[in-house]
Amino acid sequence: MAKLIINRPKNFLGMARKMKILLNGNEAGVLSNGQDLQIDVNSGTHELTCKIGIFARPTSFSFDIKDAETKSFNVGFRKDYALLLFFVSLTFGLSIGLSRDGSFSFRDSVIAYGIPVVLYIILSYKRAIFIKPMVS
Repeated sequence: MAKLIINRPKNFLGMARKMKILLNGNEAGVLSNGQDLQIDVNSGTHELTCKIGIFARPTSFSFDIKDAETKSFNVGFRKDYALLLFFVSLTFGLSIGLSRDGSFSFRDSVIAYGIPVVLYIILSYKRAIFIKPMVS
């Protein structure tokens, strides 16, 4: 049997989100921030897929593995996903400032929560996660 090691390094970006790992379309496990997953696999061609949430498009990577071989992969969030955090905090901050009398109106809440949700959908539909083979 061959061995597959999937590592999700500790990272601030997406630390509260769990990442579902699929091997050949079947769920192999769930990774939290800073966790590893080891899977025994048969030799041959396999497809590794990572999924988060319902809006993000899954990311897949095909690879070949030989008997008694060990392959390692890093998975995580892309750095440009950090733009989402920037836009969410900027939009929320601006919407608080829009209310001159200090109250939080319906319009302010639409701006504060509507724009970040739309940005989240757009940014996470793009590939928000990566799968990168580790060189041994």
